[in-house]
Amino acid sequence: MEISNNNNYLLKIDSYVYHFYLLSNILYLKITRDSINTISTISENISNFSVSMDASGSINIACINSSGNLILFSNKSNSWKKKIIANLYTNSYKYKNLKIYSTEKNIHVLLLKSDNSQSKYWLILHYVIIDNVWHSNEVAKITTDSNMPFYKTDIDTYQNLHIVYKSYENDKSQLFYKTFNNKYSKWSVAERLSSKGNNVINANLLCDRKNNIYIVWSIIYNKNIKISFLKKKVDSKLHNSWKKVENFPYNISNLTYPILLQHGNNIKLLWKQNSKIHFTATNITKNVWNQIETISIENRNLFPVTYIAYKNNIETIKASLTYCLYTNQKMLIYGIDSMDPDNYNSENYVSPNKNHVNDNNICIRKSFSKYLQNVEKYFDNRKTIENLIPEILENNKANLYNSDTINAKDINNKLLDLYDEIHDLKDKEILILNSLLNIRTDYNKLFDKVENILKGNNLQNHTLEQKNQVSFNKIIDLFNRHTYSDKANQK
Repeated sequence: MEISNNNNYLLKIDSYVYHFYLLSNILYLKITRDSINTISTISENISNFSVSMDASGSINIACINSSGNLILFSNKSNSWKKKIIANLYTNSYKYKNLKIYSTEKNIHVLLLKSDNSQSKYWLILHYVIIDNVWHSNEVAKITTDSNMPFYKTDIDTYQNLHIVYKSYENDKSQLFYKTFNNKYSKWSVAERLSSKGNNVINANLLCDRKNNIYIVWSIIYNKNIKISFLKKKVDSKLHNSWKKVENFPYNISNLTYPILLQHGNNIKLLWKQNSKIHFTATNITKNVWNQIETISIENRNLFPVTYIAYKNNIETIKASLTYCLYTNQKMLIYGIDSMDPDNYNSENYVSPNKNHVNDNNICIRKSFSKYLQNVEKYFDNRKTIENLIPEILENNKANLYNSDTINAKDINNKLLDLYDEIHDLKDKEILILNSLLNIRTDYNKLFDKVENILKGNNLQNHTLEQKNQVSFNKIIDLFNRHTYSDKANQK
């Protein structure tokens, strides 16, 4: 079974878990510590994204937005900085399978591109920043059939990129491999890995932390699904050749979408078939594959996840893609957490974004509260016009009527007219204040209605949650932006 491209990214640093996910074209970051969740919005109108982390621990996100911009978000000093890498001309082309890698000096972004009128042909594009300048390359041209195109990538400790992709050649789908030499900033010539007589279904690759590269792919052979497996050691010159692993369990059948990951010194192969997950593993140093084990996932709500491990973590973990199960107690990542079947038998599985609606309710409630507090301050600062009448004018009102000179009477008459005008304004403001008090009461009733709605609406249906997510954010944005203040009166 294929894993969806709408991926989730998990980054664990010390006691914090950072979860990046896309919901209704809004990119969110949920930070969890001690079972307390904090959700923030990174950007809206996002169609695709990918997350990576460099050696210093800085997080980088590549995104494609609705305007067709390829964007880089970098997090430094707990703030997001945005840069536009390129305009992708989404009116004429379509893009998918975005991937980002961060190294000590460079950032690599890869994606697929196809003409809207020629979906059979795709390009693998590569953007890399060198000396603060973005450069673009066409890595390969892919010819597909009715199946969607794919490519898989990884990066070694020498900061070289490795890529495998499927393309048609002589009416057969073949698997090809290329390398980006980081030292010379150059892609190698394509190398065909599969046999000409077989059709490739899918593939995956992994570069472990000791610079071994593993590639596994499934093929159609004599009307059956078989797998192939290659390995090689990467040196600084990228000269080593591929070797077939003799003791690999090649008898695995019906494996269509393989998953490779590293957990400590173990390389693990996982695949999902029917209502079960199968897995086997080998030690990096021993290279002996264990017996295949199986876990039932019937009635389990799994979701795809990329696990990013910080370099200072004691345990080496590298999982570009695997499955994750959410329970009410914890999150279980297949291939990384204990593979004891008892760990995966909880009946209390939930959606990965279960808390998102409750957190939204809290955000709306807080936004309403803040908004109404500003309204209260506005009302509390409203005074009648009496405070605006100069005391000297009020105290000397009788004297104005008793002036003797013509000039004085003329001035006094004008002042009395002004006094009457002020009182007219006073009466008008009293009417306005009465209206504002009525509005104040209505606002309190409105807030009570919001409370009742949020208490009675848990939005347990995930589909309904997605439909209402944009509305939620608009409401939050409305009440965060709109405040009553005296600034408007001072203009």
